[in-house]
Amino acid sequence: MPTSIALDRRHVLWSAPEPQRAGRPLIVLMHGWSYDERHLFAFAHRFPGEMVVASVRAPYPEAGGYAWFPSRGNPIGNPQPRVANDAAQAVLDWLDTLPLAPSTGLLGFSQGGAMVLQLMRRAPGRFDYGVQLAGFVVHDSQPGDQVLAHKRPPVFWGRGELDTVIPQQAISRTQSWMAAHTSQESIVYRGLGHDVAGPEVTDFVAFIARQLGQDASLAKSNRHTATGITSGQHFHRFVTEQLDEWGRSNLPGFEAIRVVGEEWAARSHELRELLGRNGIPFGFYPADSPAGQRLLQEAGTAGKPLPAVVLFDGRILADPSNAEVGEAIGVQTKPGGGCYDVTVIGAGPAGLAAAVYGASEGLSTVVLEPEAIGGQAGTSSLIRNYLGFPTGVSGGDLAVRAYTQAWNFGAEYVYGNPATGLRPEGSELVVTVADGSEVRSRAVVVATGMAYRRLGIPALDALTGAGVFYGAAASEATAMKDSEVFVVGGANSAGQAAVHLARYAAQVTVLVRGRSLVDSMSEYLIREIESAPNIAVRCGVAVTGGAGQSRLEGLTLTDLESGAAETVDAVALFVLIGAEPRTQWLPDAVRRDQSGFVVTGTDLLQGGQSAEQWPGRRLPMFLESSLPGVFAAGDVRHGSVKRVAAAVGEGSTAIRLVHDHLRGN
Repeated sequence: MPTSIALDRRHVLWSAPEPQRAGRPLIVLMHGWSYDERHLFAFAHRFPGEMVVASVRAPYPEAGGYAWFPSRGNPIGNPQPRVANDAAQAVLDWLDTLPLAPSTGLLGFSQGGAMVLQLMRRAPGRFDYGVQLAGFVVHDSQPGDQVLAHKRPPVFWGRGELDTVIPQQAISRTQSWMAAHTSQESIVYRGLGHDVAGPEVTDFVAFIARQLGQDASLAKSNRHTATGITSGQHFHRFVTEQLDEWGRSNLPGFEAIRVVGEEWAARSHELRELLGRNGIPFGFYPADSPAGQRLLQEAGTAGKPLPAVVLFDGRILADPSNAEVGEAIGVQTKPGGGCYDVTVIGAGPAGLAAAVYGASEGLSTVVLEPEAIGGQAGTSSLIRNYLGFPTGVSGGDLAVRAYTQAWNFGAEYVYGNPATGLRPEGSELVVTVADGSEVRSRAVVVATGMAYRRLGIPALDALTGAGVFYGAAASEATAMKDSEVFVVGGANSAGQAAVHLARYAAQVTVLVRGRSLVDSMSEYLIREIESAPNIAVRCGVAVTGGAGQSRLEGLTLTDLESGAAETVDAVALFVLIGAEPRTQWLPDAVRRDQSGFVVTGTDLLQGGQSAEQWPGRRLPMFLESSLPGVFAAGDVRHGSVKRVAAAVGEGSTAIRLVHDHLRGN
């Protein structure tokens, strides 16, 4: 019987037009709280090719998205049975309007996962299988429970080890119910919070393929019958990657986090940079905008400190620290106990490569990253000359791929708790982190990379994050629409930033101290800059001053040859000049050069140093520092080649040397 609520058929996303749906298996996707129909539909291309996918929108508007159970009066994990029944009946009523499919499955996340089980209980003969991700069973009894206990339909239940959203009481209730009523495939994913990601996606796609009688290896596509990779698959991969890249820049996506803050406040910029570089889908809403005001009212945070962070499960964080944001989304922020084989400090290209190779080769590996994965490379909007990506890859995308790869192999990540000290203790190395806890391991790879050098101009330093940005072109570019902006620097990172900003800004001016870009920038970038109608290059010039009240308003530029100064209007300044190694936290036992870079290998024996001064019983290995068992890789190392590919190579090489060190000990 119809309920007082109904699904809006206009907002159902279909994988196939109506004439092509008849006679094909159907799967219905149901999103979580505050998401919409676009959330799970992002996985539609992974399902078997003959399936029809329908992603529906929940009926209750809430927190900028939609909910199956409104938060008021329906605690997380324990909604009112009446509310859950009404939502389930609305889905059944909608299904009644569709032609009968040869098989029908359900997939849902969080509240949507609860809907999967509620629908199977309300109509036990209607659905062939279910996939519930990070969901729970509603605390009530249903007439269909007895039927399910007899039929035992297949249900996949995936959840994260670090999921702090669903209460333990709801998880225990679900465990008992699933064991008594389903033929379940239940997996708890190490390192996963309240999310859908990584190997979980591969596992539930394979589960669905098995329900259709397919070999799981054929789940991704049934259109290619030849073995191996065909030219069509190459083309499909190319087109898919291009559409993904275009979509990330041009299409509205779902928002796992919503940030409301003052648009030009430094902390607002820090959060945008933090979330963007870590690959977390988010939306930023200026506090004085109608959307921002509405979110603050709905969250009940009007008048409280900004920025406010609204999470997908309804929790509100007022002016949180980076670590508090990480903890809230289920990221590990404290190291575990015991002794690891290797601690990797830094998750830039070198650190991520070390994590991938360490974990894949059986070493217990933990990665400490204080800010964001990818390092400086993660801020690059497009790296065109990295091997294997003919059309280029963004630094953020490359970092997320590497992070996921290492995580799949079993690497652990500790976020937002930077290393503050390092000391040997017997056969172990002890890394101290900011909260005072310690990480013990038998080897350490220092891959902390570099930070962009500051301008050192007080007027501009005061406007950092309020129009003056170090790196950050990828996260701030869309806010530069139709503005005139400046980029300082003559290396590849500055060129990449200029090209990316030119897609949004009315005019981009690159400021270079040298006489030309030829000596410091790759030729392909110079060609792109020269061909862009809205990019200008000024050589032999330096930024010597700036002005602005709450945000940047103007710059002072000085000609280095004549000494003449001029003032120009400026909305934003992106600084990508030089870099300083992040090594201030290292002990004196780890030798560094005059610029702070870690000295390694045979370089330790130069400059009057003798082999007797090396503390080990053997000569130092290629990437080994003056403290045995501590290796340096990537930009942080003295004499390294400052390229992404070189950093990746050093990260993988460091793990080979770690093996040698561990065998020697």
